[in-house]
Amino acid sequence: MDRSDKWHERFARIAQFNEAVTVDINSQAVKRQTQLIDRDPKLKKESEARQKRAFDLTVAFIENGAQLFVDEYLRKFLLEYNHRILIGEGAQLPLSFNVLNAFTEPDPKTLILRLLPEQIFSASLASVLDFLTAPKASTSVTSLVQLLDEFVVYEINMLGGYSDFRLPGHEDFIFAGAAFVREHDELSILGVFGKENPAPGGSVEEIGPKGFSTEKEFLRRNRKQIDLRDDAFFGDGSFRPTILLTRINLADERMEARYVLEEKKEAFTVFTDEAVAHQYPKEMSGHEQEERIRNSLDQLRSFEGLFSFLSLFPLFIKSLQERDDDLVVERHPTKFKTEAMDAHSRRARQSLGLSETPNYVEIRTLIDSGSDKAAYATPETAIKIETRGHWKTLPLGMIGTDKSGNKIHGKSWVHVEKSWFEALNVDLGSIGKSVEINIAGSRDEAAGFIYVMRSAQHPKHVYKIGFTTISPEERAKQLTSETGQPDMFNVVQSWAVKKPAFIEKLIHQRLNAYRVNKSREFFRLRYSEIRDCIEKTIEEVGQQSAAD
Repeated sequence: MDRSDKWHERFARIAQFNEAVTVDINSQAVKRQTQLIDRDPKLKKESEARQKRAFDLTVAFIENGAQLFVDEYLRKFLLEYNHRILIGEGAQLPLSFNVLNAFTEPDPKTLILRLLPEQIFSASLASVLDFLTAPKASTSVTSLVQLLDEFVVYEINMLGGYSDFRLPGHEDFIFAGAAFVREHDELSILGVFGKENPAPGGSVEEIGPKGFSTEKEFLRRNRKQIDLRDDAFFGDGSFRPTILLTRINLADERMEARYVLEEKKEAFTVFTDEAVAHQYPKEMSGHEQEERIRNSLDQLRSFEGLFSFLSLFPLFIKSLQERDDDLVVERHPTKFKTEAMDAHSRRARQSLGLSETPNYVEIRTLIDSGSDKAAYATPETAIKIETRGHWKTLPLGMIGTDKSGNKIHGKSWVHVEKSWFEALNVDLGSIGKSVEINIAGSRDEAAGFIYVMRSAQHPKHVYKIGFTTISPEERAKQLTSETGQPDMFNVVQSWAVKKPAFIEKLIHQRLNAYRVNKSREFFRLRYSEIRDCIEKTIEEVGQQSAAD
């Protein structure tokens, strides 16, 4: 699918914006420009007008939301991004911006970001689960390319009280809602969760010398302490705010990045598997960096089921679109209506008008409590996790390439040789069955199995060849569950080996001409030929290891 004109126009604006906000404000060029502006009355007036508009828009962003769960967090992040830009630190945006940049666009008249147009809904969690767990419900997210308008923020908040927000299988979490936006074939999602926290912890800590990289020293703000006590979930201290962010490639149903942000009073604790985020102070040793990365990946494991649910949640927009006649349009007051306007708010309204500072925001609500099901099983998804690259924003005028090598303006896809899972040899055996981790490529000496499997549903002479670090029989059960096949995968034969991923890669290369689908692990040829190839490869790799 070709990128739209809107996509190209937007990224041209973003490239110009990034060029401007990442300039060193202490450079000689900026100082000379400032002097020229001060000497020219017309330029000075225009500069002051832009600064005034930037300030007024920042006030408006804080106060013009619908005051719902997801809405509040979108604006909280936007405020942090713009604050850093306004103090001249636009090159040092938080880690969350690696996903949430999709929700924003540059204001055409100032050097700050604003949210994309919003469509806001509310519905009960039971209604969502009824739709996602229906017998004929699709778990393929590729349909979202047609269902979602490009560069529109869709926000769905949960309707009811906390007791209605409990997720089946994750009863220690409540789910308050999510926002998502599509840009071409990528989907970025923000999910707002609360984790049960009967005994809030954390402390006020000293900021040590390894707390920030040299580039982020401004975060100290002349402070020696930071409050890392658990924050309350919208004032309720029995829950800890937990934000999940992810970016999904809709074309091949791969999760390209995952972030978990646990909110403290003055910071977020962040866990992620996106390579670009793991940049630590130069003073930190390689071992310390590796331990932090390993800890981040370990922490992400406990959220596998929530990410699986969150990746399917946008499909509920189909139900809302189909039931448009059942939606009730409600007017939710903004802070411009519910709170007394101070001098800054009054000036913003006078300067920007009601379009930017409304008293009410329209919310489309589905008044439906769902069925009377006693329990739900959260649906599984075939989405895979991909940690082999990340997007990098480019300066004005520079041309990058997308994941397929096609030229694009404004950003470039950076490939990495190994995923973090491979580089650190993380044990993947306990990963939830609803998510399959991409672990192709070489690994170290960790033991495992090469297996050949087959299902009665497959055509004659079609076999699956792969590797696993758990027992082949357990892997067969996982595959049967993941694919939803009416007949089980059966283990034809397995071999206990070292370097299982490396051996699998060699086998796949040697049998590439017989591959049924280049993106799958199925091959069409006689089993005797498969067995000969596997045993010969294992023998060669074994001899090479002995020689090494």
